Order: sequence, then structure tokens, then C-alpha cells
Amino acid sequence: MSSMYIPVNLKYLRSKRGLTQAGLAKKLEKTSAAISDYEKGKSTPPMEVAFRICELFNISLDDFARRDLRKEDILEEEGVVLEKDIAYKSKYGEARKQIQTLERMNQLMEQRLAELEREIREQAPALARRLGLEVEEDL
Repeated sequence: MSSMYIPVNLKYLRSKRGLTQAGLAKKLEKTSAAISDYEKGKSTPPMEVAFRICELFNISLDDFARRDLRKEDILEEEGVVLEKDIAYKSKYGEARKQIQTLERMNQLMEQRLAELEREIREQAPALARRLGLEVEEDL
């Protein structure tokens, strides 16, 4: 089994599920030291353990061993949607910033428009009426 990405993928999947090495070890009936060795690339999980890992994280063995899951949207394709996923943040983080900037610009423009309307009502009531702005009448 080609294990080029197993160490990084195992650590990535475990951390995204909020599992400690001890927690994952318990689920796989392995020791924390074994999980540590898999994540450090000191050893490769036996085939039966690799299959259990894939079942646990709902991914294919091929993806687990041969693809860098940190950089791809494999988890989403496999039905595991994680809001804190690094790939998700890098893909949508910039768009979220742009939307926040646009929302702030829109808020500032609304404030400025309200100020301009108030100035027109105060300084040019006739123009305000032509523009359909309510003019406060002196009582």
C-alpha cells in the first residue's frame, strides 16, 4: 500500500474530528504510541487498521493513502463537512472578507445618504419636496 499521505492525513482527520491520539487509539483498539508512530510516519497502519480508519472517517483507502486531504475537498465529497477545515477556510475565507467589506461600505453609504437627505431637508426644503423627502414643517 502506498502510504505517502497516511501520516499527514491521519493527523489531519483526527484533529478535525476533535480526537486525541488516545481517543483514536481507543476507537481503533490500538495504543497511543501506535497512533503517534503512524502520524510521524515511523510505521504504517496494518491493512485492517487502515480500513477501520477509512470507515471511521468515511473516506476511501485510495484517498487516505494517495491524496493530501488538507488541500482538497475530498471530505466534502465524502459527506464530511467541517466548518473549521483548512481547505474550506482558504477557499471561502477571502470571499467572506470581501462580503464583510462590501457590507461595511453599504452601511457607510446608507449613513451618508441619511446625512445628505437631512441636510437637503434643512437647507433646501423646496428641493426636498421635489425629491420626495419629507420636510418637517415649522409649527
